[in-house]
Amino acid sequence: MAALSPADQFQKALNVAAIRFKKNKISVRFGPTAKLRFVIGEISLKESLAGSGLEENGFREVFDNEIGPLLEALLRDNVEQYADAYLVQQGQAETSQSRLARKAILIERSKAIQVAIIDSKLTGRYLIKTTSKHPRLRRSEWEIARKSSLSSGAEGPVQPYATLNFETIRPEHLGAYGWFAFFPSEAVGRSEYCTFDCDEGDLDDLIQTLQDAKAALQRVIQ
Repeated sequence: MAALSPADQFQKALNVAAIRFKKNKISVRFGPTAKLRFVIGEISLKESLAGSGLEENGFREVFDNEIGPLLEALLRDNVEQYADAYLVQQGQAETSQSRLARKAILIERSKAIQVAIIDSKLTGRYLIKTTSKHPRLRRSEWEIARKSSLSSGAEGPVQPYATLNFETIRPEHLGAYGWFAFFPSEAVGRSEYCTFDCDEGDLDDLIQTLQDAKAALQRVIQ
């Protein structure tokens, strides 16, 4: 785990990140256990960094090692535990006073992230994921195929088709420790699969259904 960045570098990275979150240039995706994944566009990031005093590598290092994890800790309401675990993983020989000082820095940086990035929409999305009683989508996959023969011996169709596969999982709690450690990477639970073949028309219908659902959701949000 990387050491804490200098204060000025952290603030510059947070300023850039906050603007990009507000402009939806950084997207947040949630896994089955609400594990956060961030989608950051490379081209627009370079434009945002112009004049910030940060290089792309420097921004990503601060974001990946501090802003992202602390943001997740805030949503999970376990900043104190995360800070303690962070210091343990650093494994540096230091006095208890210096450890407390570094923990205080982490706490202060989490407060800055709280003000700059977290809003009711992001918190609401997190709560939906963690309180849902339905199975959660774990992954979706597709492939294009063409049948060359049929079990009946008849000649197979030459028209290609798509096979879609959706995997869902109902995460299981792990006793008094809740989800894995602080930030679970994978959900424990029984997976269920929905696999089906479809032609171009089926895909059009599915896309339309998803677009209708998204439009209805956006109307409610607005």
